[in-house]
Amino acid sequence: MNRQINNHKTIKLDSLKESQRTDFIDKLYFVNNKIFSGVDRQTFSSYIFNPKATSQKVMLLYNETAIIGYCAVHFFKVIANNKYHVIRAEAGILPEYRGNSPLSGFMFIEIFKYALRHAFRNVYYLGTLVHPSSYHNFNKFCDLVYPSLNQETPQIIINQINELVQYFDIKRHGNVEDLTCDVGWCTREEADEQLRWQQRKEEDIKYYLRRNPAYKDGVGLITIIPCTFINLLSVLKNLFTAAYRDENHI
Repeated sequence: MNRQINNHKTIKLDSLKESQRTDFIDKLYFVNNKIFSGVDRQTFSSYIFNPKATSQKVMLLYNETAIIGYCAVHFFKVIANNKYHVIRAEAGILPEYRGNSPLSGFMFIEIFKYALRHAFRNVYYLGTLVHPSSYHNFNKFCDLVYPSLNQETPQIIINQINELVQYFDIKRHGNVEDLTCDVGWCTREEADEQLRWQQRKEEDIKYYLRRNPAYKDGVGLITIIPCTFINLLSVLKNLFTAAYRDENHI
């Protein structure tokens, strides 16, 4: 049985003074280092306090005394050959608390609100997903995710990915068409847990594993989600469906 999450709160990261950030990163990195290997404190801090972001916020989860999980969401205005509004995120939760946390709901609601505020603009979520659970989660809530099991990635999306890869200094891994990149974050999990993921039957998980078999070494799958009106409706519908199932234990 998963342990209970006792509390959560949301912080606007831009509101933290420089003197507060050191202590904040110390506490958050302590938790992150239990969830992921391969990322040092300085690099982690640059993810959480991203200097390119126009705004950013974090949800923190607590047990009785300490932080046990988080989701940091960052918003960008990118001007390359085209103009984009881009959302990125990092998230992690200790294994014993997984299964019914509010982190996914928080992230998707933030994506939804931001996209609505920038209606009629090009808004995308951009991820470099280092675990099949992340890709599965996006496919569970969004009808349109690239790369996709069900359709080829359009050339216009490939062009946008290429621009954003350059803007965010994402390091490619292997061939460009593989859409994989060197992230360095490795999820800490036992061999039997890795085997369970290999044996999962969901088609999107099997697709992720085919596209990114080296995820255990910190390789990410470059993933982009167009925040179109139809895709946002699918997020809203799937969030309500998930909440209904949880409430009614379906």
